[in-house]
Amino acid sequence: MSGLRISILVILVFSFAGCTALADPVQIATFPRLTPIAKYPPDTILYRSYIEILVTDVDRATETAAHWASTYNGYLVSSNSWYSDGRKEISIELAVPTHNFENLRRDLLSLGQVVNESLSGQLANSSPYNDNPNKYSQISLQLRPAGYFLPSPVKPPRWHPFQTLQRAFSVFLSIFGFLTDIVIWIVVVVGPFLLIGLGMRVFILKRRGSK
Repeated sequence: MSGLRISILVILVFSFAGCTALADPVQIATFPRLTPIAKYPPDTILYRSYIEILVTDVDRATETAAHWASTYNGYLVSSNSWYSDGRKEISIELAVPTHNFENLRRDLLSLGQVVNESLSGQLANSSPYNDNPNKYSQISLQLRPAGYFLPSPVKPPRWHPFQTLQRAFSVFLSIFGFLTDIVIWIVVVVGPFLLIGLGMRVFILKRRGSK
């Protein structure tokens, strides 16, 4: 009986020892840690445009352009005016956020007749350490009164009599060739029938005369 108790005691001891060993989990594998990659916004392109427009009223066009720039969260940088041949001209500088540049440019082109336009662009200073980068594009607008440009002097036409004669002779050949073609068609198509008719008439007249 004592042997049975000893066996049971040994089994219990090993059972408790196994449970104690399994109490602490064993790490089999670990997932790799993902290192975050810093992502920066794309560089902003700053545009600079020069537009020259003919308008009916330069003062009113200037006010309209400044109002449109303010509508697109822009502003009037500078304004200069002068007189040329008694006509007033105005040049203004507008600044507008880059994302509204194309909208303002499209509206300005509708002020009048566009004479000249140029466009350039460059990357803005979009450093991650710069909290307030300059993201304004600029438009230089020069307004001139309509009818400012005088038409170029009219040059007298050059006279080339030989070329005129050649053109006239070509027209004559065209008309004469057309008439000649008509005559050929008449002779070839209608001529045989006319000859046959004349021959029959002569034959009939001779026969009557013999009777």
